[in-house]
Amino acid sequence: MGGLPPYGYRIDNRKLVADEEHAEHVRWIFARFVEIGSGTELARELTMRGIRTKRGNRIDKKYLYRMLNNRVYIGEAMHKGKSYPGEHNAIIDRGTWDKVHAILQESPRKRAASTRA
Repeated sequence: MGGLPPYGYRIDNRKLVADEEHAEHVRWIFARFVEIGSGTELARELTMRGIRTKRGNRIDKKYLYRMLNNRVYIGEAMHKGKSYPGEHNAIIDRGTWDKVHAILQESPRKRAASTRA
């Protein structure tokens, strides 16, 4: 494994290993997205809670959507556009992943309209 590990993981002996403190944040982010269905609202909540990236940056909507689409969280590895079983443990279960992606399949305009007050 080279490069920076995804949020919620650390590198141990060239392998991805769950970093439990941040892995809990990842689980909460996925579960909360299933509840509210809005990246904008979720980014606001993360800012209010003081949850930041490993580098100390604010978690914005772009970072969130990249995280929600990262197959590493379900224990898979990507290579040349194909998904393979990874050597690391999943942080997110397949059911939660499927719920998040069902929401993401909806039109962003439709989702935005339903979350506006």
